Amino acid sequence: MIKKEVSVNTNSDHKSTIAKLLATENIHVVHKKTPTASFNVATRELILPIFKDSISNDLYDLFVCHEVAHALWTPNDMDEESGCLAACVEIDPEHPGQAMGFLNIVEDARIERMIKNKFPGLRRDFNAGYSYLHNTLDLFSLSCDESKIADMGLADRLNIHFKLGILGILNVPIAEGTESWFLDRIENATTFDEVVEISRDLYEYE
Repeated sequence: MIKKEVSVNTNSDHKSTIAKLLATENIHVVHKKTPTASFNVATRELILPIFKDSISNDLYDLFVCHEVAHALWTPNDMDEESGCLAACVEIDPEHPGQAMGFLNIVEDARIERMIKNKFPGLRRDFNAGYSYLHNTLDLFSLSCDESKIADMGLADRLNIHFKLGILGILNVPIAEGTESWFLDRIENATTFDEVVEISRDLYEYE
């Protein structure tokens, strides 16, 4: 299948407008050279990458939709000293940066589910974007060797499950018992308070 490639430079204004419309606020959209997209919940700045070469339009749409979901639902309470969300300091006051990785996994699953429910038409963008990340860019460095997944920690496997497993792209092993308990909790989390509680438990479990 031939993928349509776009230059992010020629579509930056178009993508910025879409991001603002989806976010329902006048967020500040910045295009610059960076490895991936991000959203600063405190400054309300959505950063979209400029790549040297053209990238899949599907991937760029995924970046926009994912970061807009953070704009819509991730709280902007930041801890100035650590530069992390205040919730991460609650989880581990001494190492909030480490806790951030766990919270990101759980929060990503929640906000992506919520934006797909709010805008059902975006489901195709997520499917196509993550397929491109896996099949073309090898996002998780699996090099088509799915056996590597079984050796990963639970947090990493849950991350892959909610990005690729739920799309049927990969089979991610989750054991019955404690692991499936975490999976069910993440699947059913609707509030950020639930995300923090699950992230704390997962952080302590790992």
